[in-house]
Amino acid sequence: MKKFALLLAATAAAQLSAAVYYVSPSGKNDNPGTLEKPFKTITFAAKKAAAGDTVKILPGLYRESMKLSVKGKENAPVTFEGTRGKNGEHLTIIQAPGSDIKEWIPAPEIAPKVWKTPVKKRPDGVLMDGKTIIYINKLTMALPRKNIKRNIFRQADLMGKFGKNCTRIPGLDLFALPDDVRMTGGQIKSRKELFFPTIGNVMAGWRDGYLYVRFANDSTPQKHNFSIYRGDGFELNSAEHLVFKDLHMRGSMVQFDIQKSRFITIDSCILMNGEKRVFVQRGSSDVTVKNSILTSGFINPEHYASHGPDDKRGRVVYITFKYIVGISLSNDVGVTAHGSNVTICNNVITDGLIGMQVWGPGMKVYNNSISRMASCGIVTGPETVGEFHHNFVSYCGILQRFHRLREKHAKRLEYHYKNFYLQHRTSGTEMFIHCESQLVGDDVINFEPGTKIYKKNPPKPVYPGDFFIYHNTFWGGNRYAPLLNCEKTAKRFGEPYPFCVLNNIARGSTSLTDWQHVCDNNLFYIFTDAGFNIKRADQAILKRNKFIPLKESVNIWNKKEHNGVPDITLAENSHALGVGIDVSKPFSFRGRNYKALPGFANGYFKGASPAAGALQQGEGMEHYIALADKLAAARKLIYSSL
Repeated sequence: MKKFALLLAATAAAQLSAAVYYVSPSGKNDNPGTLEKPFKTITFAAKKAAAGDTVKILPGLYRESMKLSVKGKENAPVTFEGTRGKNGEHLTIIQAPGSDIKEWIPAPEIAPKVWKTPVKKRPDGVLMDGKTIIYINKLTMALPRKNIKRNIFRQADLMGKFGKNCTRIPGLDLFALPDDVRMTGGQIKSRKELFFPTIGNVMAGWRDGYLYVRFANDSTPQKHNFSIYRGDGFELNSAEHLVFKDLHMRGSMVQFDIQKSRFITIDSCILMNGEKRVFVQRGSSDVTVKNSILTSGFINPEHYASHGPDDKRGRVVYITFKYIVGISLSNDVGVTAHGSNVTICNNVITDGLIGMQVWGPGMKVYNNSISRMASCGIVTGPETVGEFHHNFVSYCGILQRFHRLREKHAKRLEYHYKNFYLQHRTSGTEMFIHCESQLVGDDVINFEPGTKIYKKNPPKPVYPGDFFIYHNTFWGGNRYAPLLNCEKTAKRFGEPYPFCVLNNIARGSTSLTDWQHVCDNNLFYIFTDAGFNIKRADQAILKRNKFIPLKESVNIWNKKEHNGVPDITLAENSHALGVGIDVSKPFSFRGRNYKALPGFANGYFKGASPAAGALQQGEGMEHYIALADKLAAARKLIYSSL
């Protein structure tokens, strides 16, 4: 009791000594930092703050790039708190240093509809009316002009390596392409998609002291508000016990760059623009991102995701960001987490290239709505250890990607359960395994020279980890692709992959043999008989899973729908009932014994065995409806506030 009393006294003393500092764009840094006489900059206030203090940031626009090494303490963090309006709107807006562009002159020497303005140093990014526009990377802009004039250009024209024999279309030639130019290529298949309308009819680039803007419609820069920025938002280095709350971060390369820092919380913020919203670098730990909205804030968000099997505009946006904005890397990510013990929960991550890359140990990813990612919703990597559950992932190029499967000697352990994955009825990829370790990483020495064939007795075999994918519901998806593209890679390595895929509901594929190494006790349905021939399937996989034909597939779920989100509650006599095995206790899978899996308590199902899918019989989908509603509200808020 005496120790407890001393602890209470110490806590009370800390609270009494805690200071509150105010910041306002109209303040002065030689003020005392009170509400009546606030500081002018967040950086100055941060230097004053100590453990337990709060920096309250009043309404307004702050053009700062803040490098902080502030240290709070356990139970006494330093809090940076923005201001919210009476309707919850974010009134504190933070943007990296830069300027507004007012003066433009025509640049007919490049092409019609191209404008320019002198800017000595290349900006990191360009916003038009507060929105991200396509900004050509500096290497492409530096290429000598070839005077290319085409009505159709190929994806391959953007992929050539830089150097003496570079085949990329130069930046100035991209500006000169016709308004109705179309793109084609491997990822767009036989389609020839209009380029400029898909990317919003505008792009920018910098070269030799000039910023250029090209329109592909009748607009001009004088009709819009242009701004440029350089740098990040908050760069944290060796910081500890900090809380950032109620901030609207925009117009910076990285809103939160977290380096060698611990116990950082980002709560109820709007994060947009730039290359990364949150970057947790290696050496950082115990970072939480919650209750926030993360988005690229792109000028034309509708085309991040395709709208059906014959719509490849999402691929155009993906290729544009990867090769025109980027240099061959997907450079637009909501959360990149390479540190340890990172929690990502209750967020909306929408309209971008990649929702999150989580590559460290101790990952906890749950209750997020991740939607409209032109590339991938969730990407895990060589060092991922963690749980991913109760997420709503919808309309991404790939919903879940397992990246660099055998590249490093590292423990990798992933649990994916009770997620709702939503695609169009017959298009979109659910899960994808990336494995090219014959090219890079610790596994290279294990391959026969010049091949993709694993040696019979590799000198240092790389075990890729353990992957458990259970009790998820996959609605829709490409009928020609398997749930997991595991067969070819399994043949390459001469052994089954360590995936344990069970108790899921997913659509059936025309390539049924592709699942035979990893899937048991799943229910597979189809939305169309086109190209579906169950007789071609490996008989072993038919015995281990339940496949139902088209007429019976419509009776898995109830028939309701909520604002375009299909109902995945199980019908009274659903074919999913009794399909699964009990994962709340030890079980066997493919001749291997496993411990009970996380997420399920004893007695979580009715009857002799559980139903397949994210929901058991009698469970409602209120959780996923709430996530879908939260997504819709967030997208409305984002684009109404720009």
